Amino acid sequence: MTPDQLTTAIHALGLRAEGFARAAGVSGRTVRHWQNGDRPIPGLLVSLIDLLLGCEPAARLFVRRDAKRRLNR
Repeated sequence: MTPDQLTTAIHALGLRAEGFARAAGVSGRTVRHWQNGDRPIPGLLVSLIDLLLGCEPAARLFVRRDAKRRLNR
């Protein structure tokens, strides 16, 4: 996955970079490093994104709710 593909995937999941960072359990700085191509995107994360993007819309809604819940912590 390229940095541009990561950014597109984050938006396709209905998240912003900051919300994605919280949902993924990493810092916003780490996500920015991935998006800028400064650090490689972990393979497990790529697999998880691929799985989420390929899942049924109802399952994606669950992911969005979970990400929003983490934002409110």
